Amino acid sequence: MSENYDKPFKTFDERLQILSVERNLKIEDSELAKKFLLDRSYYGLINGFKSDFVSSDNGNEIFNENTNFNDLLLQFQIDNDLKNILFKYTLLLETRFKESMAYVLSRYGVSMDEYLDSGHFTNRTGRRGKILAHIREIKSSRNDPTKYYRENKNHIPAWILFNNAMFGQMTTLYSILESADKERVIRCLFYITDLESNLPVSEQLKSYIKEALQVIKDFRNDMAHGSRLSHFTSKNSINYPCQKYLFDTDLIDARITAGIESNDLFCFISTLFILCGDYDKGMLRNELINWQNRYESAPEAKDNISYYLDSTGLNVNFVSELIELQNCFEFK
Repeated sequence: MSENYDKPFKTFDERLQILSVERNLKIEDSELAKKFLLDRSYYGLINGFKSDFVSSDNGNEIFNENTNFNDLLLQFQIDNDLKNILFKYTLLLETRFKESMAYVLSRYGVSMDEYLDSGHFTNRTGRRGKILAHIREIKSSRNDPTKYYRENKNHIPAWILFNNAMFGQMTTLYSILESADKERVIRCLFYITDLESNLPVSEQLKSYIKEALQVIKDFRNDMAHGSRLSHFTSKNSINYPCQKYLFDTDLIDARITAGIESNDLFCFISTLFILCGDYDKGMLRNELINWQNRYESAPEAKDNISYYLDSTGLNVNFVSELIELQNCFEFK
């Protein structure tokens, strides 16, 4: 006896029939639409972006009047283009974070027994042994450069081992650093590379960096799995009082007044922008401007980019807001 499943298999023709006849989606070219359902996936294209275009009719989702298949396709493309930009710079930030961690820990020595000695890390959460064991397991990586060093050198230095670490592993390792080493890593992220520097690092900045890394990690993992950016929020957030302490701007107050939790897309982009290297910061700014201009200057996409910005909570002048945050940031 066959099971009566909630979601039985449907051919592409059947899916398009349901979308156009039962759910009121305008489809001008069925053959092209079928290709995009295969290329982008039904779930990623339709389910991923329908929420902004449908209303409920007796429990059934019906597309709003004059909603076109191309509207969904453009939303997907706008989102995907932005995601590609942000993912690239997230990976670049990941590299500089790993390098900062390696730079600080290498002061203890270049062998794993030295820089991963448990004495350099706290055990307040009781997880130190497990975290360090997971980091040590990276030495068995089948990928270079760790594999090459394991097979051809007599030690694997931190700047090699960390190349094969996942971002989540590195943020977890950072979380158990002694306070003084956390401060050294933070200084490195802002180009203060003198390991003996006594430049104060406030508790607010330490909190900001800790929370920013978690927000960036959540968005990184979402992007890496091909999920959409629009409507995604981090399960972590960045403390507003810390931001008000570090950024002398009304932008923070405006977000607080609007009741916006500090875990949305703008929060992610702004933390990425603040923590990127100087060269990458300029390139990221230019790519974001070009991304927005490209769609705003195309007559067939102008309404869609406005709709996308609204749905993600990004202001039309969000790049200017990023620059303002950067200019108002004070290392303290």
